[in-house]
Amino acid sequence: MSVACALQEAEHAVAVVNPQQARDFARAMGQLTKTNRISGLMRSQRTVFGRRVVVRRFLYMAALVAVQFNPVIKTFYDRLVSAGKTKKVTLVACVRKVLTILNAMVKAGKPWNASLHAAG
Repeated sequence: MSVACALQEAEHAVAVVNPQQARDFARAMGQLTKTNRISGLMRSQRTVFGRRVVVRRFLYMAALVAVQFNPVIKTFYDRLVSAGKTKKVTLVACVRKVLTILNAMVKAGKPWNASLHAAG
């Protein structure tokens, strides 16, 4: 719950109504979607950049810890890596999953419950 509290203290809205709004909120909060950064003939891998660097760093570090110590996020991370996704892409997916879970927890006003977030 500390991530949600920190976001609220930083005067960011964290409650959402539906999954589409959760995705839109995740994009708006940390610019988590990939953006093409292409100049002239240079073709490189898409990168994440934009506003709200502090929030993005905070969520990134929370996801790093969750991948190591949270069984739900670790299972999600391992599944994506075994499917052939790069570790950076997988970690960004974990950031979005953590943010979505936190939004659901704040909206429902309930503490963490692993059985609600496990992949079915």
